[in-house]
Amino acid sequence: MSRRTAWPRPAGTEPFAWSLRAAGAGDVGPIAALRAVVMRADLERLGRYDEHRVRQRLRDGFCTSGTGSP
Repeated sequence: MSRRTAWPRPAGTEPFAWSLRAAGAGDVGPIAALRAVVMRADLERLGRYDEHRVRQRLRDGFCTSGTGSP
């Protein structure tokens, strides 16, 4: 059995404390913006990137009832 040495973490690299909550209607804008950033390179590669359309498609299908926290 191998033994792992616990090295000290550099300052400022502590794990982030995440918490979950249900999404609300006000969350659609930031989520749509994040989606546009994340998908941009692939959609541009396919010749399908449209800044307005990529956000609007998320807004059209966004439903907060399916985003409740566990």
